[in-house]
Amino acid sequence: MVLLITLLIPGTATAVQSENWLKIVAPQFTLYTPAKSAEALRTAEEFQQFISALREIVLVDVRTLPPLTIVMFSREKDFRPFRPRRPNGKSWNVAGFFSRQEGWSVFGLAGATMDEDVRHTVFHEGVHWFLSGSELPNPPWLEEGLAEVFSTFTVQNNRRRWGQPIANHVLELRSVRPLPLERLFTCSCLVNTIRTGDCITTISEPIEAA
Repeated sequence: MVLLITLLIPGTATAVQSENWLKIVAPQFTLYTPAKSAEALRTAEEFQQFISALREIVLVDVRTLPPLTIVMFSREKDFRPFRPRRPNGKSWNVAGFFSRQEGWSVFGLAGATMDEDVRHTVFHEGVHWFLSGSELPNPPWLEEGLAEVFSTFTVQNNRRRWGQPIANHVLELRSVRPLPLERLFTCSCLVNTIRTGDCITTISEPIEAA
């Protein structure tokens, strides 16, 4: 994989003018981040490995995928103005969101260092981008389920792993009654999926692959 890395000097009008941003161009995505160059390159390389893993599991014609821009803000307060908004004008309290428009797509999030929470958001939103190339819309239970399964993606000793238990999900399943299957399979939307016109905004044992 060939990566092009560029240093961006913020202008006076930007909300994060105290930071220097990096732009990393990969074959299928462009990453903007204020992280250090080594961290930014690791993030880009791992996201490319993530795409490769998805291509082996989920049948999507990658030629239909829109160009993707990833924006990783270092602080939650910098990301806050860019959150999708409710009909009443207030922003949704989401860690990240994905939006596909005609000919392009973007996902943004708060966090420039790949800690556990940021990794979860990056790979969760990455699944929404990848599945946006499907010929037919996916039901919310399937798309959100796959997004959570692949949100635990890691590469250890050259082996890709996903499907690890998510601690807060395990705790919730222990305290909340499961949603009846007939309701799950027929619901038209989930709390972190927002559809407005033609715009889509998304806010067990581990599996291993060589």
